[in-house]
Amino acid sequence: MAVPEGPSPFVGRQAQLEVLRWACGRAAEGTPSTVVVAGEAGVGKTRLVSELLADPAKAEVQALVGGCLPLGGGGVPYAPIIQALRALHRSSAGDWPADLARLLADDQDATAVIPGLEARVSPTAQSRLYESVLALLTRLGADKPVVLVAEDLHWADRSTLDLLGYVARCQTEGRVLLVLTYRNDELGRAHPLRNWLAELRRLPHVEEIELPRLSRTETAALLSGLLAAPADADVIDAVYDRSEGNPLFSETLLPFAGTPDAGLPPTLRDLLASRLNALPEHVRQVLQIAAAVGHQVQHQLLARIADLDDRALMDAIRTAVDSQILTPVGMSYEFRHALYREVAYDDLLPAERQLLHGSLAQLLTDEPALSAADQWATTGEIAEHWYAAADLERALGSAVEAGLTAESVYAFGNALDQLTRALELWDRVPDADRIVPLDRVTVLAHAAQAANLVGEEGKAIELSREAIARVDVLADPYRAAQLSERLGGYQLYAGHYDQAYAAYDWALDLLPEKPPTAERARVRAGLAMLAMAWSRLDEAVESSREAITLARAVGARRDEGWALNALGVVTVYQGRVDEGVGYLRDALRIAREMDSPDELMAASINLGHILGVVGRYEESIEVCLAGVVDARRVGLERQDGSFLQANAAESMIKAGRWSEAGVLLAEAEALGSRGIRAFPVLHQRALLATARGEFSVAVDRLAALRRLLPPHGGPDAYRRGLLEEEASLAVWQGRTSDAVLAVEEGFALVEGSDEERFAGTLVALGLRAYADAADRGASSGALEAGRLLAGRAALMRPDPFVGAGSLPEPLAVAAQARAERTRVSGSPDPQAWAEAAAAWALAGHPYPEAYAAWREAEAVFALGGSSDAAVVSLRRARSLARQLGAEPLLEEIRLLARWQRVDLDRAEPAAPTPDVAAHLGLTPREVEVLALVAAGRTNAQIAEAMFISAKTASVHVSNILRKLGVARREEAARIGHHAGLAPQQAGDA
Repeated sequence: MAVPEGPSPFVGRQAQLEVLRWACGRAAEGTPSTVVVAGEAGVGKTRLVSELLADPAKAEVQALVGGCLPLGGGGVPYAPIIQALRALHRSSAGDWPADLARLLADDQDATAVIPGLEARVSPTAQSRLYESVLALLTRLGADKPVVLVAEDLHWADRSTLDLLGYVARCQTEGRVLLVLTYRNDELGRAHPLRNWLAELRRLPHVEEIELPRLSRTETAALLSGLLAAPADADVIDAVYDRSEGNPLFSETLLPFAGTPDAGLPPTLRDLLASRLNALPEHVRQVLQIAAAVGHQVQHQLLARIADLDDRALMDAIRTAVDSQILTPVGMSYEFRHALYREVAYDDLLPAERQLLHGSLAQLLTDEPALSAADQWATTGEIAEHWYAAADLERALGSAVEAGLTAESVYAFGNALDQLTRALELWDRVPDADRIVPLDRVTVLAHAAQAANLVGEEGKAIELSREAIARVDVLADPYRAAQLSERLGGYQLYAGHYDQAYAAYDWALDLLPEKPPTAERARVRAGLAMLAMAWSRLDEAVESSREAITLARAVGARRDEGWALNALGVVTVYQGRVDEGVGYLRDALRIAREMDSPDELMAASINLGHILGVVGRYEESIEVCLAGVVDARRVGLERQDGSFLQANAAESMIKAGRWSEAGVLLAEAEALGSRGIRAFPVLHQRALLATARGEFSVAVDRLAALRRLLPPHGGPDAYRRGLLEEEASLAVWQGRTSDAVLAVEEGFALVEGSDEERFAGTLVALGLRAYADAADRGASSGALEAGRLLAGRAALMRPDPFVGAGSLPEPLAVAAQARAERTRVSGSPDPQAWAEAAAAWALAGHPYPEAYAAWREAEAVFALGGSSDAAVVSLRRARSLARQLGAEPLLEEIRLLARWQRVDLDRAEPAAPTPDVAAHLGLTPREVEVLALVAAGRTNAQIAEAMFISAKTASVHVSNILRKLGVARREEAARIGHHAGLAPQQAGDA
């Protein structure tokens, strides 16, 4: 894999960098400080320090950098001080103390400063040298702050440690920061640095930072930065599994991620092997055994398998632990890093490996308690050892057992690996049907289910088709129908809706209509889910109700829950919100009762999504995050867990909690879900990136979304969502013709289907695109095309939520579309935009509210209306956009302010911080209202100050009272005062 050249991105170290920056600022103010940075080789100590020194804010800091060097049995004396000060000595004029000048002379013989020879000069020579260094640093700090960096203290000699300790202890004045780094994986029990550090830590001005390895999310960000594009999930897995989050190892392994069978890169292998080769032979033997065992090895297992007496074994283990190769974990040991295990294992000859694995397989089969793994994982270990021992007959049987055991504890990835191996071995083992207690069709069905659950829909479909092909349909139609129903579900997850219908229909043809059966209930429930996903609502209702009737007749609770899930979604889409949410909660309760992973995830996903659609954001987030916890428990964190994180992030984005949403989406994206179920994560990531102005990120994610969908197929809702985001990005980038094309494609997709009812956002975007095109002097046909679009939109069926409960979000979308239509007509209407802003405020969406307020001000200025009213709207728009970090919108607001000579900062109130909003459980808009309540304003006064209707102000106040759990305005005002909402914040909104 080709990796672009360039610096490595700085990832996962922001908190540690802030500690260094704080210490540097403290030193700049005259308080000398020392920071010790610890971490294993390659974890990023040098990069962290470099980031501090590269900070533009530290341009006035003088950096002096040096490092310790290994030399034979010890380090080079004073090496970091010599490196740090020699260039300064060469370039500076003036007198330097003789002892320091001698130390820094270019032609200095290293032996002249070896501690044993210094005594010839004078017993006080060393102390004078130390005092000279301290005085020099103090003098340099008088000009500008000094950062003295001494790296790799694990190689420091005694004299270097004495000098650095003297500087750290005796700094009482001067603007000096001392930064010391060392490898904590190089310190054995007797290493001299241990005691030195213990003494240093006792000083009050010493801070210590330990750099951990990167998480998988952080590693994903590192790899994406190195590739200058989002890293593929398989690449992230391949690198992270081997590097275990070590940044240097990750960077070194990345070019080889496309060839998983390749060995370690030579430079990395040599680095690791050098540590192992320095160990005695009997220690390397124990490490090779441990490497063959796996991630963790019990002491008793080593004792049984190693050809060593107890004393020699303990000596070998102690040496490996002291050398930081093994780490004790109770009565077991594990490699400090997986790559040490890989190097130790590679040193075994092929015949040695085979014999060793055979011995381990037999020993663990006879005495499974010798394994350090959980009971279910031990079956997998045994299967791996039999396979590595080339005992194919035992490998086949143990692989099936291990696969089914892993499935029972929701370890679906392990289950798929083991069952796939069993199927590969089937034809290579004579009498396989006699050895394995299950027939091949059953094993294929289990493997297909595992593949689907880990997101490999293509493999699930392939395995299911093979299973069906091995069934005699005439002799066993029920089994063929069951397998075809599963195939339909896998096609549904893959987004192949036509093929899914065909599979379900064939299953129905194979099953008798009477008497009722669980198999038929399951198929009808699957058809209901399929129709719901394809926005065929009437069909979904019919299938789900029939499925519920069948399921209840035969007591098939699992299938009843599956059908209730579909019925709940379509009932909400038809406008009966509470009824539909009730069905979805019933589906979730049944899934928990049955402890069925697939149904549990589907119920959590759909309930969380629907709650977000109807504007119940906090409920949505609560359901989704609880679902994430369940996903981790049942082994579906990557696929369904990330889907739930995306749904939670969608509600957070709408509610204005962008920072939280960004963190959640980064975690979800790093999980690397596969197939069509990756769509929601990428979709929300693109949406947030566009709103923030991270256009290159949005382009990357939208391209990935395109690749996920078939060229002429896939879920209509997903295709519509993609086109909306492509249009949104295009209008913010000024590519109005591209936006129009995306909107036109979207209209062609939804017209005449149930998906029309969700086209409101598409309409508003299309009208905006046409109006923007006209504003930019596009062809004269732009306005006419916009009028035609408005006419086509009027013919579409109305949003069901508007007619059945007047939910805030669709009402706000409709209000914005009406306002955009006035721009298309060439007569932008401030009142229409004020109504749109108020509608979005009522819906609790600060971002489109800010957009509408900006357009309102723009319309007022365009018509020559009251500039005071326009300024109020513009300030409100700026306040909301700034809180969110909506940079493209902020830039438009600033541009309008410059054109109209509006000073946005004059007398503008301090915006309530997102922390206050989060603490109180209110939206940023509601915090503004609460500030006015705290200032004693009436609803009419609030309406006037915020340029909203009195009715809208009343609704805001009622919502605030409900959320705060109080009955009177006075109690709400008291809470507002305690939260820091001073009356002056309630000035101009």
